[in-house]
Amino acid sequence: MSVGTVAKLEGRTSTLSAAREGARRLVPLLALLCVVPGILHVVVVCRVVLGRLGHRVDLEWMESGMLYESTRLLEGLPVYAAPEGPYLPFPYPIGYPALLAGLGAVFGVSHPLGRALSFTWTVVASVVLARQVYRHYLAASAGPRGALIAAALALGCIGAGYAVVDGWYDLVRVDTMAMGLLVCGAAHSLRIGEGRAGQRGGALGSPHGATLVTALLLCTALLTKQSTLPGALWVILCALLRSRRGGARLAALTCVFGGSALALLQWATEGHYWFYTVTLLSEHSLSSARLREAHRVLFDFAPYGPLVVIFGGLLALQGRLTPRSLLWAGLFAIGWGFGLASFAKVGGYHNNLLPAVWLAGPAFLLVGADVLAFVGDRRDGVLRWGALCSLALLLATKPLPLEGYHVTSEGAERGQRLRAYVSALPGTVLIPLAPQVAHELGKGVHQLHLEALYDFQWAGRSAGDPLGAHLRAFRPDYVLLDGRELGIEAVLRDYTLVDVLGADRHAWTITGWPVAPRFLLAPRVERRHARVLFDFEEEHLDGWSLEGVSFQGGIAREPGCGQAPFVNGRGEGVLTSYHPRWGDRTRGVALSPPFLVDRPALGMLVAGGGSEATRVELRVAGESVRRISGMARPDLREVYWDVSDLMGREARVALVDAAEGPWGHVTVDDVVLFEPVTPSAPRSPTTSSAASSTTSSAASSAASSVGAPRTVVPGGALDGVRGEGPPGSDPETKKAR
Repeated sequence: MSVGTVAKLEGRTSTLSAAREGARRLVPLLALLCVVPGILHVVVVCRVVLGRLGHRVDLEWMESGMLYESTRLLEGLPVYAAPEGPYLPFPYPIGYPALLAGLGAVFGVSHPLGRALSFTWTVVASVVLARQVYRHYLAASAGPRGALIAAALALGCIGAGYAVVDGWYDLVRVDTMAMGLLVCGAAHSLRIGEGRAGQRGGALGSPHGATLVTALLLCTALLTKQSTLPGALWVILCALLRSRRGGARLAALTCVFGGSALALLQWATEGHYWFYTVTLLSEHSLSSARLREAHRVLFDFAPYGPLVVIFGGLLALQGRLTPRSLLWAGLFAIGWGFGLASFAKVGGYHNNLLPAVWLAGPAFLLVGADVLAFVGDRRDGVLRWGALCSLALLLATKPLPLEGYHVTSEGAERGQRLRAYVSALPGTVLIPLAPQVAHELGKGVHQLHLEALYDFQWAGRSAGDPLGAHLRAFRPDYVLLDGRELGIEAVLRDYTLVDVLGADRHAWTITGWPVAPRFLLAPRVERRHARVLFDFEEEHLDGWSLEGVSFQGGIAREPGCGQAPFVNGRGEGVLTSYHPRWGDRTRGVALSPPFLVDRPALGMLVAGGGSEATRVELRVAGESVRRISGMARPDLREVYWDVSDLMGREARVALVDAAEGPWGHVTVDDVVLFEPVTPSAPRSPTTSSAASSTTSSAASSAASSVGAPRTVVPGGALDGVRGEGPPGSDPETKKAR
């Protein structure tokens, strides 16, 4: 070989070496730049959570029920009571409500306390997982800088999962506490089997102390949520693989602690604890469509998830997977599989995917470090792995659509107005989908939440009539409904609609099943000296003023094409804005002839849409002084207004249809003035649009909405009405923001 050729080869080698050295120096900078978006995820999530902590109404439809269970524990009321009674518990173990009750004894049970507790567990679990990644990369010779980058990336991956689990990181639910306890127990279990050099100081740092703490953490996780059982078993198995003696002690202690707690709870609840927390849930059916939906959600968030299992399994077969990676990769695989099964149940939801979402990034980082350590070139390989996996996770993790998870100023004001509205109601108030709100405002010690009723339905069992049993036992002065509750027939049999809260006085949940308690009902009473104003039994609307197209069909005796049959009407005719040909696609106004208000009560039967766009108004001197809507059901149900303050004045009834699309109509029958027969009638708010729309403070809004003593109109039961379940039972249902 000539001297020139040798020189050329040496030049090329020198150039390649310089390029490699330059690339090697860029790797830490590249990794750092890739971590920045992950840190931004964490910052954004923290901002959202801080803005939600102080919201005093439900963000998700089960928050208030969880709080109320803690309140029952504080007040010595039974939680896991017998089925078919006036109260049914949530199908969760005792851990979360017990801890919340303990804190509530000091700070008071409230939405802010519950959310702070849940988010604290989110922070604890995230820090523990990030620390596991940090220690692993230090051991892999990545250096402090590389270890910090990997830990920061792990935190960013967890933050990026906030929207995937539908904002469950800070809700008053059991999930984050259960997962936090399992994560802490798993991390502590790595001390089992360590030699003397790996021990920490103190009794708890000894092998026996580590086993004891791990067993307590795992048992507490099981007492918080049942789905932690597979993860707890995996932690015990990993401990056995590291140390037979230590793992056996852990298994024995966990069985003793868990079995003793279960036996005590079974004895204290007369056997109902196991029925609610295990038997009932195990009978839920699975849906293949929901299983596919869960796969789609997880693969969309972490398409790299299967690589953790594949490469982790290959390294394990070669004996090159570290104990730490084996532990967390296995927990991730279990969380993925068990999360799919839980989500696929008829009552499953995105919170069931939380273990897989939390563990996806950390497990990928841990196994990836082991892969490159196996390949060789330990330090540079780990740094390159940090940069490459940062890029991969950054590209795979989409930006967070967190706009819908914020509590806006309008939402906060509406929540305050709702609380002020309920607070201003005299007497007791039952809110089946927000019991803690009523309890906090002093509206009755005894409440109930209907979530367990859905679990009975999904299991194909009967829970009797808990809502009816509650009404018979405690007879609340008012019931505030969303209108889709199971068992609503019990309320409609004995209660009459007296108010429908407008958009400024009801607060929608912003995650999970969208509910908004806004239909106020009060007990029925007898009536006397009734004067029928409009019964719509004639052929024509004599004296009525009609605008638009909706009411051009006149009095209806048969439902229009596509319209549900008229149920609970009086006589044969009704007045409806559902056009016989065009259906809900028309708009219009029907204004009655004037009449003298000569009795203190005005009642009618109303059906149709539940929005303010489809409403019935009482107008005096051209001004709307009362208004009410239907309950988005076809059944005509009784409505009552106290008009004692309007006696001697001339008024008119107006039907307003300003909506198109589903439920874009209003139906009315049997408009009657009467005298209520009741010795002590409950008070209910008037529905003046001016009072509800112009007040700027919650207190003044509630004060202006409460009028003179109210009563309700008697009538027959509304048969055939059925409540609707939450959308967890339907994989096609889309949540509303």
